[in-house]
Amino acid sequence: MSSYHRTMIVTGVVAASAMMVGTTGAAPGASATEEPGSSARAASVERIASGLDNVRQLSVTPGGRLLVAEAGHGKWRSRACRPGAALDMLCFGLSGRAFSMKVTGRDKKSVLKRMPSVREASDSYSSGLNGIDKAPNGSIYATVSSMVGTRPSIAKKLRGKLIKKSRSGKIRVVANPVALARRHNWLGRWGSEATDVIALRGQVLVLDADAGVVLRYRKGRLTLWHKPPQAPGTPSYNAARASAMSIGADGYVYVVVRSIQSMTSRVVKLHPNGRVLRTWEGLPRATAATATANGQVWLLQDGTACGRPTTYCAEGVMPIDASGKPSAPVLRINNTGTMVAAKRSLFVTRYPNETKRPMQPGRKSGRVLRINP
Repeated sequence: MSSYHRTMIVTGVVAASAMMVGTTGAAPGASATEEPGSSARAASVERIASGLDNVRQLSVTPGGRLLVAEAGHGKWRSRACRPGAALDMLCFGLSGRAFSMKVTGRDKKSVLKRMPSVREASDSYSSGLNGIDKAPNGSIYATVSSMVGTRPSIAKKLRGKLIKKSRSGKIRVVANPVALARRHNWLGRWGSEATDVIALRGQVLVLDADAGVVLRYRKGRLTLWHKPPQAPGTPSYNAARASAMSIGADGYVYVVVRSIQSMTSRVVKLHPNGRVLRTWEGLPRATAATATANGQVWLLQDGTACGRPTTYCAEGVMPIDASGKPSAPVLRINNTGTMVAAKRSLFVTRYPNETKRPMQPGRKSGRVLRINP
C-alpha cells in the first residue's frame, strides 16, 4: 500500500488495532496479530526484520535480495520542527533510508541514507522515501514523497521526484511525476504522490497513487503507462484509481485499483509492455497484490482499515482461486503495508509504530515478514 493511502487510513488503523487481542497458536517469532488463517492451507510466518522506521516499499532485486525503503521519523528534537500549533508542528530531518538484505533477513547493506523525512510532532507516521527498486543494470530507482517540505534544501530538490542512484553511487533526479500529473489531470485530480517503483530492463514504472495512474520512465521521458478505465458518469472524487503496484515472481505487473466509496477493488495483471492480460473484479479492498513463481495470485488486505473485518474486509493474506474469487486467508495479519513475492515465498511489511508523547517519534517497530503459504 502506498504511503499516500496509508496517510488516509492511519487513524482508523490505530484505533482498530488497539482493540485487537492476542490469540494462541501464532507461528514462532510472530506477534499476536500475525497468526495462521483458519483454512486448511494455513501458512508459516517468520519475522525477518524489525525495528524499521516507517517502512515503505519492498522489492526483490535481480540477484534475489530484498530492498526495503524507510520513510524515517523526521527529527527527534523540537528545534527541528516548524513553529505552529502545539500538536501540528512539522518536524523535518534526514532520517529516511533504504537497505538490502537476503531473503532470510541476514546480511543487511545500506543502499540510501540521509533521505528527507517529515512528520507531525504528535504523530509517529511520516512522509519521506516511498518506493525503491533495482534495475537489471544495477541502478537503483526510488521515489520521494511530495509531502517532505522544503527544508533542509535536499528535501526541496527531491520532493515528489523519481531519483536514480547509479552503480558509481551518484544520485540524481531523473523525472518529476508531479509536473506531469498537473499538466494532464488524468482522473480529475490535481495532486500527485509517486510511490511504488518497478525497475525493468529499459524502463521504470512509477505508481502515482494520488493521480491514480501508473507512469513509465523510458529514455529520459516520463509518460502515461496505465490508466484505469472508468464507468460512464463517474465523478472525479470517486474515480477508480491505481493504489498499489508490484512485480510478481512470474514476471508480470499487478496493479490494485479501487475507489474511495467502493467497498471492493480489482486487480489488473499486465505484461511489462503495458498490455492488460487479465482483470479480477469484485475483490475485497486489497492493499496489495502479487503472484508467486507458480502463477498463484495473492491479495493482501488490512481489515482494520474498515474498522473491523467484514465480508469485504477479510483481513490477511489470501489466494485468488481458479474462478477468480478470494479464498480464506492463509495468514491473518493487520497493520499491513506492501507485499512482494520471491519464488514461492511472500514478503509483507507491517507498520506498527507507537507515539508515547509529543516531540517523540515513538518506537521504530516496522517489520518485514516472510510467509510460506
